[in-house]
Amino acid sequence: SLEIVREFEQQGKLANALEELDKIPENPIASLHTAKILNYLGNTKKALSIIQNLISSQNDINDLEFTINLHLLNSDILLSLGDFKQSSLMINNSKKLLESLKKEGSSRFNYWNGKQKLIEGSYSEKKSHFDEAINHYNSAKGIFKKLKDKSEYANSLHHIAEVFEKKGDLSRAMDLYVESLEIRYDLGNEYDISKSLNRIGVVHGKKSEFDTAINYLQQSLNICKEINYKSELAKVYGNLGIISKLRGNLDDAEDYYVSVLKIFTDFGNTENIAKVHINLGDIQMEKGNLDQAISTYNQAIPILDKIDNKMDKANLFNNLGLTHKKKGHFKNALKYYEMSLEYKIDLGQEKLIAPALNNIGTIYLLQGQLNEALENFEKSLKVYESLGYEESRATSLQYIGLIHLEKGNHDLSKRSLLDCLKVRKKIKNNIFISETLYYLIVSTMESNDMDSAQKYFNELQKINLKENHKIIKTRTRLAQAVMLQKDTRINKIVEAQELFEEVLSEDLIDNELTIFAMLKLCEFLLLELKVSGEKEVLVEIKTLLEKLYEMAQEQESHTLLIEILIIQSQLALADYNIKETKEFLQHANEIAEDKELAQYKLKISYLLDRVEKDVIKYANIASTIPINERIDQLAIESYLKEVADHKDLNSFNPEMFKTGLKKNLQMHLNFANLLLMDKTLPEEMKKYVHFIDLSAKEIQFSISTLLMIEKLEAGTYYQNLEDFNLDEIIQLRINNHEEKINAKSLVVDFQKTNGISAVRSDQYLFSRILDHLLDNAIKFANEKSTINIILETDENSRTITVENECDPIPEHEQSNLFDKYTQYLVHESTRKHGVGLGLSFCDHAIKSIKGEIKLISPRLNKETGVSVTIKIPKEI
Repeated sequence: SLEIVREFEQQGKLANALEELDKIPENPIASLHTAKILNYLGNTKKALSIIQNLISSQNDINDLEFTINLHLLNSDILLSLGDFKQSSLMINNSKKLLESLKKEGSSRFNYWNGKQKLIEGSYSEKKSHFDEAINHYNSAKGIFKKLKDKSEYANSLHHIAEVFEKKGDLSRAMDLYVESLEIRYDLGNEYDISKSLNRIGVVHGKKSEFDTAINYLQQSLNICKEINYKSELAKVYGNLGIISKLRGNLDDAEDYYVSVLKIFTDFGNTENIAKVHINLGDIQMEKGNLDQAISTYNQAIPILDKIDNKMDKANLFNNLGLTHKKKGHFKNALKYYEMSLEYKIDLGQEKLIAPALNNIGTIYLLQGQLNEALENFEKSLKVYESLGYEESRATSLQYIGLIHLEKGNHDLSKRSLLDCLKVRKKIKNNIFISETLYYLIVSTMESNDMDSAQKYFNELQKINLKENHKIIKTRTRLAQAVMLQKDTRINKIVEAQELFEEVLSEDLIDNELTIFAMLKLCEFLLLELKVSGEKEVLVEIKTLLEKLYEMAQEQESHTLLIEILIIQSQLALADYNIKETKEFLQHANEIAEDKELAQYKLKISYLLDRVEKDVIKYANIASTIPINERIDQLAIESYLKEVADHKDLNSFNPEMFKTGLKKNLQMHLNFANLLLMDKTLPEEMKKYVHFIDLSAKEIQFSISTLLMIEKLEAGTYYQNLEDFNLDEIIQLRINNHEEKINAKSLVVDFQKTNGISAVRSDQYLFSRILDHLLDNAIKFANEKSTINIILETDENSRTITVENECDPIPEHEQSNLFDKYTQYLVHESTRKHGVGLGLSFCDHAIKSIKGEIKLISPRLNKETGVSVTIKIPKEI
């Protein structure tokens, strides 16, 4: 019966061998064969239990070959479980027993000596002592060649191929795997054949020959399923998972790894369980689930601490570093990268050290240490080119492209990124392709190459539509926002801002993308602050800057600190604080010079020059106009361009404003078209430009009013209480309407009757209320008439009345005037009317500061005119 078992073993019919063993009465030799087959099939726990029972009763067995076989098999099982200490003891014991066998002059000495060399080679390989492992395996190969033992000879070749594969010599590994497979085909051992097919598939995968790889892996998978070879099936699933991940099919990869984990858990294969946790952590990281990735990686640490596998530890710490980098925890990232590098240096392989240099280089890049980063990436690129590692080469090329982008070398940046894209398209991983396309868009937009940027964006958009992946979606939205930001039309700029806000409202999936979105949003908010002057915008900018500053400190990022200083300079400039503006820019310039950041130096130099040229203008403006009145001309110009682009008014449908804004838009169309028809601007046409300017400001004022009403209605406007004098604010608002007042030859009589006008309230909100009251009073006043503004004070309150001379409003119309969009036609001949927002805003705003408002028409003791009175408390 044992002879039949051995025959089945040689033929690879292990299931048949186990069936035959079940027929044999229990004895040590049969038990040893059973343990050997179970170990081969991956059921290491059960195999180890049998072996330990045999060792405990070893005194009853007086067969030297049996004992050697027992010790070698025990050592092999212990190795697979990561118990190097006990495995080493078993190897030494078997070595001593071999000496005894040699002294006896046994003809079986050479065979068992060859098996000893295979186990010693496995031990060295597991400890990552690869040259030592190859020596042991070559010794075994020589022995089995002399013995003409084809099965063990092929086994030796397979082991040597595995070591060359780990060393990165894929061509040598492939040759040895193929040679071993040919022998195994001749022998017909399907278990061994499945092993060879599996490893050949893996090597093709490492060479980015994915279709060929999948073909070999599928062949191996079919055999494993057919013969129920679970241990090798788990390995095939794992390798299919790796290729699925490389091709961007993360859900498929995760499914494969979960199948692997189940098999290894059933077998109790501790070392491989740790590897699967690393692979599953990689999937979560790629999906953007960073906290889940860290949690999954951490499950592998205690297992690897027991096993002391340097290779797996190096990979684990490398991936933990990458995940922390994505979270923006650069100190943690650097710590794990350096731990990984230590293990890789101990292993002494260039192919392992290269990615470690790459990863540390990424931290240098993010911290603005560009020269150090470039040095690391260029070194790793040479290694990857010599090894033929295509995806790793692509990664180095991409980072080199990003460094040149930071340095302002746009041509070099684009060249490296295009080389990277070419490699990644060959690999067909849409996640990686989307990353490179995103950076190409950023690079080409920086150099104002709009056509190329659009071409790359079209490619990125196609991938986004095809894939349902968070990070691809985020990259697509950010790329779109970057392109829209360059547009001069208001609606496009607003759309870009909304995209940046959208990205920031979601969970963090990539720290670099998040910081990019935050910086871009700050740019938009600065523009909005210049246009609107609203304090909520200022608060939002400051909140973003605080977060960015925390990140810059934590990450020790010089480039991020420069970006923050530039934003702070622009914030100071918006308030016309020239001294602070210069200080921020000069500090930023010092860092840029120290770190040789040419791109930033150019930008800062331009900003400093612009401040110097306009310093007198800024000083004059700062002394006369508050920040909320500093309207950026860019807003008007871009709005006019947008209006000019619409040939049909109906296609531009302002639903909320059915009358007033429609009239203003028609004015824009008429006069903008006149301007567009003739490239010159004759003197007589300047008045048209003036009308356009006034109309644009009125539209802007109306839109701003509507937004404020919505905030007041929703309770999302947060008051800023401060002390100020009403008489000063009223006079400032009168001065601000001077152009409109003079246009109708009006006289404004401001009367302060008694008392002190100091209040504690929301100055900005109160100024807006006065603007609306003055605007209505001027708009509907009879030409060459008088507008009266009366300020009265008492101990607890302040009262302001604004009166004008105009046709009275019928009593039945007055009750609705404080409702939104209510419009009153003042005179049929002139068709004068309001948009229907001013009094509604005043009503909401006055109530929010605990005041009152009332309208009387005609004026008290008069037959004409309108009188609006507001009363506010001295202190809220």
